[in-house]
Amino acid sequence: NNCCNMGIYNVSFNTINNTTSEADGRYLDYSSFQKTVVQPGQNYLLSVETGFSNNEKVRVWIDYNNNGVFETSELVLSDVNVLPNRLHTQSVFIPASSVQNTEIRMRIASDYLYDYVPGPCTNANYGQTEDYTVKINDWILLSVTSDTVTPGDSSVISASFNSSNLIVGTHTTNIIVTSNDPLSSYDTIPVTLNVVGASE
Repeated sequence: NNCCNMGIYNVSFNTINNTTSEADGRYLDYSSFQKTVVQPGQNYLLSVETGFSNNEKVRVWIDYNNNGVFETSELVLSDVNVLPNRLHTQSVFIPASSVQNTEIRMRIASDYLYDYVPGPCTNANYGQTEDYTVKINDWILLSVTSDTVTPGDSSVISASFNSSNLIVGTHTTNIIVTSNDPLSSYDTIPVTLNVVGASE
């Protein structure tokens, strides 16, 4: 096991919100049940909470091209915290070039500040490595992905749906709206699409 009150205590990314303990091992594979669906062209807040005794380095990769290798271009977070702050946060933009409608892996690695920088396939001496699943969907398309609205005004954004690559069943995702509104800078709009029959 890892030690010294170091490691990954919580991961939050879109609908994933997974709290774990320091003593549950150095490598944890949550990819079979900790999953989320995101949209290309959208930004999502990623937050990783580490231990309370030491500052830690955290790095996160998403295997956007689904080739089984976490490449430098797929590094979405690289951060060092300074206690008492235990959070490592980053807004993650999902590129349109990503493999879509397929489950891909997100890997999170942490380790002690004064140890080596954690890599996607290195063994942590003090921290932890955890795996999660991300699915990038292309079945919802927004008319615009950014806009400017003056105070007191409004803007209408259209959403269209494409079920041609989907199986029969219920498909869910979230549209994330970020703004400079000091009272509500981050809003989540849940979306559900029911596919009831195969296309002709």
